[in-house]
Amino acid sequence: MTTPPKLSTSAVFAEMRDRTRENRKVLIQVTLLFAVLTSAVVVLELGGTAGFAVSLGLSILLGAAYRGMVSALICLPGPFESVSQLWQVVRPVLARLVWASLLLVLGVGLGVIALVVPALILLTIWSVVIPAIVTEDLSVFGGFGRSPTLVRGNGWRVFAVVMLLGLAAGVVLLVIYRATFPLGTEILGTVVFQFLVACLIFPIAAIGPAALYNLLTTEPEDSPLEDPSQESL
Repeated sequence: MTTPPKLSTSAVFAEMRDRTRENRKVLIQVTLLFAVLTSAVVVLELGGTAGFAVSLGLSILLGAAYRGMVSALICLPGPFESVSQLWQVVRPVLARLVWASLLLVLGVGLGVIALVVPALILLTIWSVVIPAIVTEDLSVFGGFGRSPTLVRGNGWRVFAVVMLLGLAAGVVLLVIYRATFPLGTEILGTVVFQFLVACLIFPIAAIGPAALYNLLTTEPEDSPLEDPSQESL
């Protein structure tokens, strides 16, 4: 059995930085596009129960498409010169990404209800489901099987990365909330808040798992090493 590469948490953030620099132009384009779309969709929430349901469905669809396109940009051989090129890659697997996103939310949500710890475990072992589906053209359940396989042997390191990404997103969210609080919760405040969330937090949630996937699929002899005495899940 091949020994899994030992992950360095610092290498994950270096990978995020490097891949972001390399793909800066297209990443900005796709992020701004989805920021505008999600900001427009969130207005539907002000239309009552039906509007909220439609907004929720469209938000899940847009979130799955965005994470898929960023995964393709970061993980697949390029170069990608436009958003349309990324869309051509993601479109055939979009339905799978939507179902995977729904199962992720459901699983983690149930884990939170079950006293949080199961949610943290699922966030860790399912951290690269989306990049795996996009990069390896897997089925939904194939992605959920592949992700734990990749994480195995690096569980604590992946957990640390997931927690650090979550902390970073939480800090940014707090800053956005404070900055937009004076605008209130009517249309203007809601749209500006959602636009900033999409511009600043969505990339963290998409680039992080993609960078993790890249390093977890690196050949052992090429992967960043940490102290082998560290305990792994």
